[in-house]
Amino acid sequence: MTTIPTIVDQISNQLTTKQEAALSTAYTRGYYAWPRESTAEDLAETMDIASSTLHYHLRHALHQLLTVFFEQECL
Repeated sequence: MTTIPTIVDQISNQLTTKQEAALSTAYTRGYYAWPRESTAEDLAETMDIASSTLHYHLRHALHQLLTVFFEQECL
């Protein structure tokens, strides 16, 4: 049986530091809330990066999360 800590470790091992930072910032600043509490531009400014760079990190991080979620053999 797969445990939550095992899944968290698996995801953490798949994410780069920048991807994890982008996801964490987006989540804690309400980017995924409805309605959004902050925009991508707000987050990018907070992280001192371009919004296109933020989107790049978020897309790749979400791809990693979805891979772990949908591909059971990753666990």
